[in-house]
Amino acid sequence: MTEIKKKIPKRIKGDKEGLRMSTPPEIAEYRAKRLKNESIADLGAGVGVQAYYFSLYFKHVLAVESDEERFKILKRNMKIKKRKNVELIFGDVFDENVIKAVDKYDIIFSDPARLRKSEVWDFSDLSPNPILIISKIKGKSYSFDLPVLFNKNLIPKEWEREYISLHGEIKRLAVYIGDIKNYELSALLLPYNERIVFDEKIPREISFSNQVFDYIYEIDPAIKYSELIPEFQRLYPDVYILENGKKNLFATGELNYADPFFKNTYKVVFECKDKDCLINELIRNDAKEVFLRYSVENYYEEKAKIEKKLIGNSKFYIFQIFNNFYGCIKE
Repeated sequence: MTEIKKKIPKRIKGDKEGLRMSTPPEIAEYRAKRLKNESIADLGAGVGVQAYYFSLYFKHVLAVESDEERFKILKRNMKIKKRKNVELIFGDVFDENVIKAVDKYDIIFSDPARLRKSEVWDFSDLSPNPILIISKIKGKSYSFDLPVLFNKNLIPKEWEREYISLHGEIKRLAVYIGDIKNYELSALLLPYNERIVFDEKIPREISFSNQVFDYIYEIDPAIKYSELIPEFQRLYPDVYILENGKKNLFATGELNYADPFFKNTYKVVFECKDKDCLINELIRNDAKEVFLRYSVENYYEEKAKIEKKLIGNSKFYIFQIFNNFYGCIKE
């Protein structure tokens, strides 16, 4: 997964790992605006990026952190940013005194640390465990971030699930519980604020294509991970799915779409049945560099092998679909 460089707010500092784990600012601000209320408790606040954005939209914020070094950074960041409405607590979320303090706040938020011990995510892999938080502090509205690949069968049906992508990269699975719940299931594309929402009235069939049309589309991953492909195709009935792989969702159609739901659009220039034809067509179309958009064991070795024979000026994206190769240019 390509990592979008985070635009950390000015003068917010942190250790490398703390900043890597922090919420991207675009998501942090979106979340603060959505949850805007009187007060919120941020459990496991880290270096304080999310707490900072909460402080812009809430009157009272509580930031709890159990790591001593991160707490020092958190304290320093809130002081530098002059966030006087943020109360800081150093301690374990489940400490009795911390629970009493948290219980005074209207909403509870946590982006738990991930400590996966097996191939399948479980609530016990998260720290602090959201289920334990709910059992200790009752009657609140809660919002938690879960791993994007978290086992859907373990998520209670009454929880809202919101898959969030940022600049075409899947970043978060946010859940909302209680009065802050707005939807059952949705895919949110930031920074565009485009959303597709689950519709129980829509049949769950997906329209696949057995041929490639003029364009190949890479669909935003939030739509794939949320399994809202039927809702997407209701919006774009002339777009047909080609491949729903582990990471990418590819589709095809006859129109050049340019909107956030289409992460990338590729125009098909040529079609080939074998590698020799592929090389010849790349040479004929003035290719210099290729990007392989299909599974290959030694990507860079295969890429170099093809490019060695090219002397042109153009970039081509190569797909392998239905045993054929498709040479495309990005629109």
